[in-house]
Amino acid sequence: MIHHQVNEEFQTWVDTDHLQNYARKTLVYLDAVDCDLTIVISSNADIQELNRTYRHIDAPTDVLSFVYDMIDPETNARYLGDIIISAEKLKEQADQAGHSIDKELCILIVHGVLHLYGYDHEAEEGDPVMMPLQDKIIEAIFTA
Repeated sequence: MIHHQVNEEFQTWVDTDHLQNYARKTLVYLDAVDCDLTIVISSNADIQELNRTYRHIDAPTDVLSFVYDMIDPETNARYLGDIIISAEKLKEQADQAGHSIDKELCILIVHGVLHLYGYDHEAEEGDPVMMPLQDKIIEAIFTA
């Protein structure tokens, strides 16, 4: 199950049906259909506080992933973790890239899910894996 929470001030920016669809299709692509996660659309201020607390970087970022990777004893589903997305960064990056907020939302969700699934582009050396995989998943989502 994909849980989501969108801060009230950003509810008109985000299509939650698309949010659910992007996350679900990413999990299907990764063959992780029995996994649960939560996606939160928040503010720059909130994500900056989380970034400062957990990564020791005092600046907002576009997306943070918090891996839990535990089994829910009631449902027996694997809970991957939480993805936090900055709505302001979402809009800013969509504008900079010249595409819709919706497409940027897809990019950030796929990116966040890949981090929950154990991929880390910052730790990759040599032949990168995460970013090409991210591109393949996004292409699959928009061509399906």
